[in-house]
Amino acid sequence: MSIGIYLSFPFSKPPVKGLGWGAGAYQAEITRDYLQSLLNEIESSPFKGQKVSTLLLGAGDWSLVPPDFFKKLIRVLRKKFRFISRSEFSLEVSPVNLNLKKIRLFRQLGVNRVSLNLFRFGYAGLKKTVSDLKKAGIRNFNFDLYFGQPGQTLSSWKRDLQEVVHLTPAHLSIYIYGYSKVQKRLKKQLYYYALDFLPKQGFQQYEICHFCRPGFESKQNLLYWQRKNFLGFGAGAASLWNNTRRQNPEKLQTYFKSIQFGKNLAISTKRLTEEEVRDEVIYYALRQTDGLDLDRFNQVYDYDLYSSKKQIIDSLIANGYFSRKANRLALTKEAYLSADELIAKLI
Repeated sequence: MSIGIYLSFPFSKPPVKGLGWGAGAYQAEITRDYLQSLLNEIESSPFKGQKVSTLLLGAGDWSLVPPDFFKKLIRVLRKKFRFISRSEFSLEVSPVNLNLKKIRLFRQLGVNRVSLNLFRFGYAGLKKTVSDLKKAGIRNFNFDLYFGQPGQTLSSWKRDLQEVVHLTPAHLSIYIYGYSKVQKRLKKQLYYYALDFLPKQGFQQYEICHFCRPGFESKQNLLYWQRKNFLGFGAGAASLWNNTRRQNPEKLQTYFKSIQFGKNLAISTKRLTEEEVRDEVIYYALRQTDGLDLDRFNQVYDYDLYSSKKQIIDSLIANGYFSRKANRLALTKEAYLSADELIAKLI
């Protein structure tokens, strides 16, 4: 059974207030210290020799990583683990700090999928970046878009979507910016415009926030949602191994000290109970557009969700939040922006 690997690089230049991605301000000296600690963590990991089907370098702008460290990281990973053929190797970057030379280096080292953070972007610059990606042989690229930004309007959101679709990405992710209830009506309007517009442009929605052209789902995302084993390295990185969840410290100084003194890195380790495993399966399935196969769930976990929650489920269906067809339970589109609150009623 193959696993996934996640590496965290929580820096960007400059970071955007209120955006979890790239929350740390890039500074050359701190970044090198961090990358050396990350290398040490990987090398000292007790895991070795596992088959790897997906690798994601995320949490911030990896185009800021010096080439020498990037090469070292890939070399250490390939020495430590066995990457299967056709494995997905994804990289998160900002188009602002990307150029053809860097892209070609990434491609030479195995990167075959790039995710571009578009919190702010200019169309001309993004068009040049996409051209460079294609020149380097990378056509599997994703755009991360954010709705509900200050000053954003329905008109500007329509323009943004039209521009990015014109650049033929294989995948699009749309995220709500901030958790404030300010402009709640506008945020809802922006989200549902995208849900209507993107399928007309050849994108299929497979999760509340994620859209792709046929066959271009994020394999790393699917691995998470199917609760397969994955290892996380770096500040704030999480892991799941045989139903045990593990979390690294987010604070850089805590992370540095743990690596330096060889302490137990995890700030939390949780062995999931059978009930918690079931709840996770329900949660991840219902956030996907396919929903939850109730018969299959009952067979695997010996738990009849519908019978156990019949009154709640029937009420949610009657109110238009869920549908139940061929014994498959799924959220309706009208419920997507309240998904977590609604799913919580079933777990």
